[in-house]
Amino acid sequence: MDLQKGSGLLLHITSLPSLFGAGDFGPAAYRFIDWLHEAGQTYWQVLPFNPTDMICGHSPYNGLSTFALNPLFISPALLMDAGLVSGEDLAEPLPSGRHISFPEMEKARQKIFRKACRAFRTKQSGSGYHIFREASSHWLDDYALFMALRDHLKETRWARWPAEVRDREPGALADCRERLADKMEMRRILQYLAHTQYEALRVHAAEKSVRMIGDLPIYMDLNSADVWSRPALFKLDSAKHPAAVAGVPPDYFSKTGQLWGNPVYDWDVHQETGFKWWLKRLGHHFRLFDLCRIDHFRGLAAYWEVTAGEKTAVRGRWVPVPSEDFFRHVHAHFDTLPVIAEDLGDITPDVTALMENHGLPGMKVLQFGFDGELSANPHYPDNIPEHAVVYTGTHDNDTLAGWLKSMTGTDTQQRIESCIGTALTDPEANWALVETALKTRGRITIFPVQDILGLDSSHRMNTPGTARGNWTWRMQEDDLGGRLGEKLRKLTERYGRM
Repeated sequence: MDLQKGSGLLLHITSLPSLFGAGDFGPAAYRFIDWLHEAGQTYWQVLPFNPTDMICGHSPYNGLSTFALNPLFISPALLMDAGLVSGEDLAEPLPSGRHISFPEMEKARQKIFRKACRAFRTKQSGSGYHIFREASSHWLDDYALFMALRDHLKETRWARWPAEVRDREPGALADCRERLADKMEMRRILQYLAHTQYEALRVHAAEKSVRMIGDLPIYMDLNSADVWSRPALFKLDSAKHPAAVAGVPPDYFSKTGQLWGNPVYDWDVHQETGFKWWLKRLGHHFRLFDLCRIDHFRGLAAYWEVTAGEKTAVRGRWVPVPSEDFFRHVHAHFDTLPVIAEDLGDITPDVTALMENHGLPGMKVLQFGFDGELSANPHYPDNIPEHAVVYTGTHDNDTLAGWLKSMTGTDTQQRIESCIGTALTDPEANWALVETALKTRGRITIFPVQDILGLDSSHRMNTPGTARGNWTWRMQEDDLGGRLGEKLRKLTERYGRM
């Protein structure tokens, strides 16, 4: 795959400014695209768009569906423009601080959404809604029923639902669809509104020559609509509990590895079906985005499988994936493969070969570039190849300013200063790293917004291994003001990325 040379920013939708508690597809998203265009940026990278909930701290990597969009991204302001709610309904804006209060925001938006859905149903919904339902039939009704059942049964773990519903007995599901018809219709309407608002935003991005980079978690959350509706695709036992779960083995960073708990795929079943679910999943994301990052890409070569019930990931095993057959079907189905492979961590030769065989770019992160033998470090700026996407940091890293501060006084300090040509204590040291990324051979460079704002560690998006305080950071309305855009544009022009 040929990458269009350019640079851009990483900012999740919820991190945009908004009067309604968290960012959405509304006016601030349009203004951000306009700012990217004026600043000479070609890309906007986001985190996964799937629905989230408080049980997982609204982590976008624990989604309730791989096909549905997060209804919390629906803009109340755009609902008012569409005549579905009134100004009076939006008269009580929520606090606009640096961090999202998800419970407060959800409560306020659900009230707005209920009124919007009632108004939508009383109007002529038009052909657009019916076309959407038809095109989304392979996932929409299952998702709507799943979400309605969660609310009705007041149980988020579907393996604890009544056995006939858990096991999707036809008669039981027919009865549930009849009794929960109104709740299901609300979920379908919200999906239509979310997809419609995003499609309009995507058109605006294209008009401003801004390309969208999405994110696809490789695994599904156990308590998602996808696992409930298609249990045969996953390694589950007769009670629909995972027989095996995903993770990574012990390494330099963890003596016991990481035990994620996601059910692993039954790749034999996927292969027997011609990878139909995966083809639909990829096609859905290719329609949403210009490029799509696949998180934990190495899981498409081989994955670490741990028997359910283990307390750590130590007693696991590598299980090969039928990757060549998988990619043969993928290439037969799609003309191009607009994929960025997340190849961070301990990557084995089979993963590298898979990426090279299929022309997939990997990721290089400058915060990882100054450890060990520099000549052998693939993240060191001078070693980065052209066919790569370069990051100062990812959503899991500390902010650039916070990282630079943590490196002061360490053995790594001199290495960094020698590379960027300035002291780590310089207030502009974060910009020196931004410029270093732009100078590399990598075709695309991406910066988390916090890195160009020079924000400290209290502004990071996620701290891996912690359960609280993640995914809540948000930008303020005036953060990108002043001459920041002009400064970024000049650097972008200097290194030929416009």
